[in-house]
Amino acid sequence: MHMLCRDITKTKLLELELKEQKNIFETLFNDSADGVALIKDGLLVDCNNAVLSMFGFKNKSELFSLSFSDISPLYQENNKKSSKEAKLKMIDSVKYGSNRFEWIHKKVTGEIFWAEIVLSHIKINNENIIHVVLRNISATKRLQEQIKNRTNDLEYSNQELENSNEELQKTILNLKQTQEQLVASEKMASLGGLVAGVAHEINTPVGIGLTGISHLEGLTETINKQYKKDIMSQNDFEEYLLTSKDLSNLIHKNLQKAASLVRSFKQVAVDQSSEEKRVFNLKVYMDEILQSIHSVTKKADVQIDVLCEKDIVINSYAGEYSQIITNLIMNSMVHAFKKKEKGKIIIRIEQNKDELIIVYTDNGKGIKKENLHKIFDPFFTTNRNNGGSGLGLNIIYNIITSRFKGTIICKSIENEGVEFFIHLKV
Repeated sequence: MHMLCRDITKTKLLELELKEQKNIFETLFNDSADGVALIKDGLLVDCNNAVLSMFGFKNKSELFSLSFSDISPLYQENNKKSSKEAKLKMIDSVKYGSNRFEWIHKKVTGEIFWAEIVLSHIKINNENIIHVVLRNISATKRLQEQIKNRTNDLEYSNQELENSNEELQKTILNLKQTQEQLVASEKMASLGGLVAGVAHEINTPVGIGLTGISHLEGLTETINKQYKKDIMSQNDFEEYLLTSKDLSNLIHKNLQKAASLVRSFKQVAVDQSSEEKRVFNLKVYMDEILQSIHSVTKKADVQIDVLCEKDIVINSYAGEYSQIITNLIMNSMVHAFKKKEKGKIIIRIEQNKDELIIVYTDNGKGIKKENLHKIFDPFFTTNRNNGGSGLGLNIIYNIITSRFKGTIICKSIENEGVEFFIHLKV
């Protein structure tokens, strides 16, 4: 008997190794989080569980024999047909070995979603096969859209702030020019301090707005870098959205405040430099006057109340009303109240047919009896050492008696405040 023996240990080990590698590849294929599929002659011939889950198929048989465009909408984002685009993508993968691109797919339910696709040309048993890797990037696309929208909002806010800032700078320049034109007249001298005060008032909200825009730009640049590096977390993005919303609200609020200051001062400044009549609502205009001198009045702890019906509309010299009220308030600020002393000013306005009655009172230190008959005299002042000109009340007296053919009477008891009774023809 003749026996032939051959050691096949290496062969068996090789078979075991190949089997183990096959199991590894099958595990990678079937259990991969990304969708993996094989396309032969333009049709799907195999896929893993991730593909079934991604498209909503129950088993592989439902997917087999479908083309790439069968699981896509009719048109892609570039308005080209999915069928033609899919063929071109596969041709490129064969030509260059692989092809990476973004694609719009369609689930069994008809729901559209974005996917990142990698097509690779391989050979299996000498057959040309397209190896497909799919990853659902719909969430990433939504984040991109939100970042794009937020960036557009930021650019719009920035442009709005720049436009507002240009308008404010022009307004301030106009006010300074108006100040130079009026400086020769003592009647308008108070406008000089008003310009500086309003400029200071405007700079505060504009400064806050610019700071907010700068911070928002920094945040956007940081989140954009994180996104491009694929290190942005959901918490990072949610925190960015929350912070940018707060900053946008802050910017908008301060822009509105600056615009309101400009409108109020613009009207008062124009009226004080004009001698023409115009129709205006007295209560609204009083509020604008107080707004325009807020930079001065806020330095004192003085409450100013205006008691006036909201429907009083007159055709008169608005600038002269502004001059009367402004000079009376400034007179109280300088003479009636000590520094940081609490006080109260009440302005009552009533209309009786063709007559307007204004009663102005403050609860300051009042006027000495021996000075009461001199307060409307030109250049009379008890504050000359601090720069008082003695023309404030004299200007009021001339406006009331000459322009309006009216009267003004002052009553006062020392340390109990003052009362001005003004009657104007309208």
